[in-house]
Amino acid sequence: MSPRPTNHTLSKVLGDLEAFLRNFRPFAVADRMRVAWVAHRPNAPASAGAGSFRSIAKGASGHVVEELRIRLAGFGGVLPGALFDDSLEKAVQQFEQDVMKRDPTGIVDKTFAERLDQFAKDWPIHFEKQLKCGCGKCKGFGEGRFKGEYSRKNSKLEMYHKYEYPGIHRSLLWACRAIMHYCAEKYKEEIRFSVFSSGYRCHTDNGKHMSKNKAGVKVPRTTTNHMGKAVDLAFETCVGSVWKGNGLDSVTRYKSCNKVRDLAVEKMKASISWATAGEFGLEPGGPTPSPKSKPSGCVAPTWVHMDVREWQAKHLDDKFFVQSQASLDGDSMVVVGSDSTARPQPSELHFFDSATTAKHPG
Repeated sequence: MSPRPTNHTLSKVLGDLEAFLRNFRPFAVADRMRVAWVAHRPNAPASAGAGSFRSIAKGASGHVVEELRIRLAGFGGVLPGALFDDSLEKAVQQFEQDVMKRDPTGIVDKTFAERLDQFAKDWPIHFEKQLKCGCGKCKGFGEGRFKGEYSRKNSKLEMYHKYEYPGIHRSLLWACRAIMHYCAEKYKEEIRFSVFSSGYRCHTDNGKHMSKNKAGVKVPRTTTNHMGKAVDLAFETCVGSVWKGNGLDSVTRYKSCNKVRDLAVEKMKASISWATAGEFGLEPGGPTPSPKSKPSGCVAPTWVHMDVREWQAKHLDDKFFVQSQASLDGDSMVVVGSDSTARPQPSELHFFDSATTAKHPG
């Protein structure tokens, strides 16, 4: 009679089975009753001392992928979601090439996760002084009023949604980090990020800002983009050896902001004047103005406004809005990647007719 297995033996068997399943993925079905498995051979460079971190690639899903899609929003304009699809693979490759300066693989290993964590530290976001609402009544990010209500009758467009979202969208702020990075890379000695000139603005704050309408009557501000969906970024320009912001002439500031907008269009597929749904929106700058006027159609002459107002409702869920840098950054990507199981999708199963022979990919 064979000896009964010990707890140690069972634990080892279960551990080996888990490792087997983690490193293998379904390849083909030889017939309708059998599934053939082949080894997954990641082509990403192995990270020294990777420990329990699990490399993540196209086809995976789960919490770790959700975090990647938020944190890489500024690299190609990837939207929130839970699937590692083509758009996320391209975002990973762009981060590898532009930030890590390594050949793109499209696979997230521990080295990638560590650099993404460092990226957040390189570009801190100051909520308290720059992003909180200044109305003096709300706690900094509205009071959650008017959800599902719109300023125009018979319109469900997000631009008219009066809802005070519970914070600022994480994807938007991570995308701002990408803009800061690209600006420092391309215009290192010319243009640099200075501050967020406008963050959250609730309805109470709107009521304190009056302007004349076309009839010459003073009315309160009514726009709702800045209720969690938008930020304005201010930049400084180096003149000689001196960095200048507000003290700079308007034409030079205008030119600098247009260069930053062009970067946003190039690197994160942002749309000027909200031309395309599902993309980051930019207020238009337009052609270079004369010293005493701005061209027609110009909305943001000396700042860069970016928002997510053209995103679908599912991408504007309350869970995506945050009120602090700790919530923005979330857990370390290394920790998230170590604790999460990135699940392969059913689409990775390839079905063949019974007569088809499943071949190993080699």
